[in-house]
Amino acid sequence: MTDVYPEGLTWWDGADAAAIWPQIEPRPIEGKPPPVRDLQWVGRLWESDAGAPLLVFEGRH
Repeated sequence: MTDVYPEGLTWWDGADAAAIWPQIEPRPIEGKPPPVRDLQWVGRLWESDAGAPLLVFEGRH
């Protein structure tokens, strides 16, 4: 799942998730976010009530 303004939340599954991953993979940040100069991703792991994991990447630009 991604969350980027102005599109909002987008669910990615299967082949669609595999297609979007190369756009996210080189840009995640760790620790304190630097000043935003280009699109960067902050990842979070959510868990459903049933215990299923969900990766959510918030795009900041």
